[in-house]
Amino acid sequence: DRLIGRLLRDIGASMGDRLLGLRSLSLNFEKNSRHLSEDDFVQLGANLPPTLDVLSLDLRHGRNIGNKGMAGLVVQLPATLKILSLELEGCLQVGDRGLKALSEALPAELGKLRLGLAGSEGVGNVGLVALGSGLPAGLSELSLDFSRCRSIGDLGLYGLLQRLPAVLVAASLSLRGCFRVGDTGLHALARQMPKRLEQLDLSLVGCKGVTNSGLNALGDALRGAHQPHL
Repeated sequence: DRLIGRLLRDIGASMGDRLLGLRSLSLNFEKNSRHLSEDDFVQLGANLPPTLDVLSLDLRHGRNIGNKGMAGLVVQLPATLKILSLELEGCLQVGDRGLKALSEALPAELGKLRLGLAGSEGVGNVGLVALGSGLPAGLSELSLDFSRCRSIGDLGLYGLLQRLPAVLVAASLSLRGCFRVGDTGLHALARQMPKRLEQLDLSLVGCKGVTNSGLNALGDALRGAHQPHL
């Protein structure tokens, strides 16, 4: 366990000094993330190469990763970043404060964002509203997995949706098991759907408040758009 943490810190420390021209970075710690501490990820975040265009981190099942680690990881995201993928499924200690930290750190030039927080029950309405407020205006692709985040309801979904970028062309949103989400959330999506949206992947399994009223409103909005794929 100590070896893995030391390795991650060494990677972070070396990146700032030796890899200043690095454009793309992908790290997969899924099988070992449970051994890592928040301080390891703070160290990594503090040493990300400032020239990155693409950053992909798979930290699934990192049981020690919480809001502190999340904030430290993203606080110095490179201004050059165009594509960001964070897989944090099973990081149960990440909550609204972590999402707020991410929203405040998203680079203005970001074009694609993928965020997986399935099972993080500390994520709720406050976090979604915060995330929506930080989405860059030029974001064209957005993928969010909040499956089994059972504190999320219509209020948070509305707060996220009303800030969707106008240039968004592809969106994926998984709310599987979010039983507090209902028709009000779907009506909000129908009203706030970006006009340029071409593809929508929406999962509502287990959203017990969803009825024909919400589905019909969403269907009407889709038919009025540029024939997006659902």
